[in-house]
Amino acid sequence: MRKKTLFATMTVALCVIVAAGGLLASNMGFKLNYRLNATSPGVSATGKNTLALPYFRQTGQNVAYDMMIDIGGGSVGAVANGSKFNEINDTFTVYNGRMGAPAASFALAPGEAYFVNMFASVPYTPSHY
Repeated sequence: MRKKTLFATMTVALCVIVAAGGLLASNMGFKLNYRLNATSPGVSATGKNTLALPYFRQTGQNVAYDMMIDIGGGSVGAVANGSKFNEINDTFTVYNGRMGAPAASFALAPGEAYFVNMFASVPYTPSHY
């Protein structure tokens, strides 16, 4: 009888630990919140910010123009330009959003870092993720 009680108690305790660990380790419901700063004394000398988007993105953000529109809340007004590192020739591919058609902008890829230069400081929570 005593072994059955001990087994039942240990089973319940293990279930509680697993459930609590799952709740604490879950990141569901969290969104990335960035503060993208423009040139400002004591904050940013250049207005350049590093940005990492989630690895598994949803639909809606495919090119740099889409990212800039999302950052600017519907326009590219707050963003001076967006860029990414080009490993092939050790340079940066820069897109300023004002070159005309959005098709001229570079494609966003999972696992890449992007740089954005800002005209104005804005809080940014990616809306397409």
